Amino acid sequence: MKRILALLSAVVLSVLSLCGCGKKENLNLLKAYKLPESVSSVKSGIVAENDNLELTWDLDRLCVIVKNKQSGDIWSTIPYDFYASGKTADAYKADGICSAIRVTYLDAKNKTENEINTNSDLSYINAQKSDTGIRLTYYFDKANISVPITFILEDDCLSVSVENALMTEGENKILRVSLLPFFVSAVNDERSYLFAPSGSGALMYTDDTQRQARKYTEQVYGKDASAQTIYEDTETESIRMPVFGAKSEDKGIFAIIAAGAETAEISAVVGDAQYGFSGIYPTFYMRGSASSLVKGSANTNNDITKYSEDVVKLSKCTVKYYLLGKENNDYNGMAECYRDYLEKNSELKQSKTYADAIITMLGGIEERKLFLGVPYHTLSSVTNFTEAQNILSDILKNTDSKLAVNLKGFGSSGLDYGEAGGGFAPDKAFGGIKGLKTLSGWAEKNKTNLFFNLDTVFLTESASNFKVRGAAVSANDVRARYCDYNIVTREQSDTVFAYLTNRLTLAKSASVIAESINKSGVKGAGLSTLTSVAYSDYASPDYYCKAHMSDDVTNILNSLAKKGISTLGEKANGYAAGLLDYVYHAPVSSSKYYALDEDIPFYQMVFGGFATLSGEPVNLSSEPRTAFLETAATGSALSFSLCNNYNDTIFKSPHSAVAMSVYAGISDTVNGYINELKPLLAKLRGARLISYTKEGELSVSRFDNGVTVIVNYGEKDIETELGRVKSMDFIFGREA
Repeated sequence: MKRILALLSAVVLSVLSLCGCGKKENLNLLKAYKLPESVSSVKSGIVAENDNLELTWDLDRLCVIVKNKQSGDIWSTIPYDFYASGKTADAYKADGICSAIRVTYLDAKNKTENEINTNSDLSYINAQKSDTGIRLTYYFDKANISVPITFILEDDCLSVSVENALMTEGENKILRVSLLPFFVSAVNDERSYLFAPSGSGALMYTDDTQRQARKYTEQVYGKDASAQTIYEDTETESIRMPVFGAKSEDKGIFAIIAAGAETAEISAVVGDAQYGFSGIYPTFYMRGSASSLVKGSANTNNDITKYSEDVVKLSKCTVKYYLLGKENNDYNGMAECYRDYLEKNSELKQSKTYADAIITMLGGIEERKLFLGVPYHTLSSVTNFTEAQNILSDILKNTDSKLAVNLKGFGSSGLDYGEAGGGFAPDKAFGGIKGLKTLSGWAEKNKTNLFFNLDTVFLTESASNFKVRGAAVSANDVRARYCDYNIVTREQSDTVFAYLTNRLTLAKSASVIAESINKSGVKGAGLSTLTSVAYSDYASPDYYCKAHMSDDVTNILNSLAKKGISTLGEKANGYAAGLLDYVYHAPVSSSKYYALDEDIPFYQMVFGGFATLSGEPVNLSSEPRTAFLETAATGSALSFSLCNNYNDTIFKSPHSAVAMSVYAGISDTVNGYINELKPLLAKLRGARLISYTKEGELSVSRFDNGVTVIVNYGEKDIETELGRVKSMDFIFGREA
């Protein structure tokens, strides 16, 4: 740190615009790197405060510190326990826990990715103060790069932004910026943990004596669907929520990525004994990239990466940090904090819908056949509209339940990729528009909410304004393709792929969706891919690095709601989940990466009550009873995937799970589970999950209407405060 020269400009009281994120705008390429012209000093001390928080700047140690005035808790860019000790550290430890940012850049000469940090590589720092905070611009002469970071006190949080539009660079190109790697941190002990939003949510315990250090990284809203990855990891879930947090002994902190979340990945270093602390943080992508395998002279595969010339057009990326009080410093308090944030900062409303079960009815698949040796494709129906009505009628007869039904794969290509939206009309192979209207009329009479599913993201043929020729562009400047992967080798498939709708067309798709739904006679749109898939389009810097996906989807859902169209999504990302009426197949576990220790239903605690949620389809689960109990524990609706029949060709298709969905073979299971869960769901309508704990094989869920649900996942009966819970069963009631 002795190498750092402090260049601090004069105090700026009113010029800085230090919070929020602007709308899409045309920004130029980053300005050329140069040092500031004037030099002045801002002394160490308090730089801003309000009724709740106090912000301090330490010039000597280049540390920003925030204090919660009510609880007395203190957090800082260097873990506060280490900062307050006054100890020095070796280069490894200091580079890790004392660096405010890390910048990854592309070296112009050797075309390799290099990383610099503010501990070892910083040349200068320029500070500008405002009434509410401070902006620190970090200069790296070695790389000819500067990155400004703003720290602003809001009423209830510290807002920290990477000022994308104000960064500068020379020949080397900025690729990524990691923000405050150890601000959200926990001491390495058995009482502390980090929270990661993988899938439903997960905890990472920070002990460093029982095992080696672990690292974790996942992209917010899942991997970029436009990136043509050669091999796919065997992950089961993705990050659906732009949040993370830490509980360090008796204090907690929670972070929400408020702007630029699509461009981010969340990383953590857990249990590194040399650090003494575990940290979790976001990394924001400034440029996109794409990799290709190119044959070398020795017939070897060379991995060639191409980077976008321009940077993503975002004015800033912002993270809001909430210092949790003593009574809500765990993951339950984090869920409450996020829910409150969503209610204050979006158009979320309490759900007025409910269902005992959400059913996805499967239409059909494309079969490849030969005519005089010439191959052609034809639709093979596994459920037509009449058969769907018969199945649903039988369920209602046996359960007298409330259902929501998503008609999936009833368009021109069935469950396979084809025209966008399946041609935006039901295919005649399933009964056509007449058959759908008949089913819709029956559903309305029987108070069943019916949704016609439209895949507006993936396409292999042109339809309406969705053109293959005008598909989204990858960072390789070719049409982006989304490929299926071999279930065993995880290698990219050469035969099963789809193109991606260009982002501009997608953003304007609300009217096409509404017109299709209105013509079909149903009341709702199933939007499984629109609400769960995030991707880039390198035809415009507006859409680099998945940027503005949340804005576009939010606008579509709000537009449909104003037209009176209900919506259903599948595994919905956070920007969509609270705006949907139903979320089918909501995540119930994490991605199961080795650094993740315990799964928690954080997603259900946040979005339950905004939308009606269902969990994993029980009939497709490898452990159906466990899937059923997980549904009960969160007070969610049951989930089933159903069809009427199947044929042998299905086993050779990507849809082999259809064989597990034939209603005739599982009708007793479906109806039995619905009847078993109905009494609980009747007590939980409108209630939300506010507390969840699990010790051993027993989970305890408490809802805001006073109902408690206890689930026993073990092999033996267990006595609880509500009574005896049988093995693989649940009970519910109100505690005395």
